Amino acid sequence: MKLDGVDGRGTCQFGDLLRAVGRGETLFVPLLVETVPPEVTERTGVTGGQFVTGASTGIDTPGNWLAGLSAELGTCVTILLGPNRPFAAPETSLTIGRADGMDIQLPSHRVSKRHASLMVRSLKRTYAVIDHHSKNGTYINGERIPAETEIPVWAGAYVTFADAVYLFLDPSTVKRIAQVSND
Repeated sequence: MKLDGVDGRGTCQFGDLLRAVGRGETLFVPLLVETVPPEVTERTGVTGGQFVTGASTGIDTPGNWLAGLSAELGTCVTILLGPNRPFAAPETSLTIGRADGMDIQLPSHRVSKRHASLMVRSLKRTYAVIDHHSKNGTYINGERIPAETEIPVWAGAYVTFADAVYLFLDPSTVKRIAQVSND
């Protein structure tokens, strides 16, 4: 099911996605929102495991973090983790890396060719990240995760692949953000 504003590669601006979901379109897959674009990394030195999102909006304060995300990340690049349709299998593994053929291809030269995987358990609505011995590491909320170990990831977690920092969001959280944004 195609969402308005999502291109053929599964990317869009976060604000466009929120507007589509707010109009009643259904999001089936989790997503990553780019929080520190490469040009910011080059300019500031912020790299894997470090993040700047939240400093301006106070998203760490319960009750306002959803509205803060909408305002702060509206123009950020968003990557849908798979085609927007229900997962056919109860458990799906999505590969992440810079090589051709990855389910999620990240352009950074610091990201390994086959960097990590995201496990999606659609029936349980749980997610996990597995690092595949990447040179520059995979981080969840600034902590490097051990290689070949399944580590749970949740809505609102910062996931870093080398120097590519993303905010992980699941469909139900995106729906809540869209509702708060439209109020």
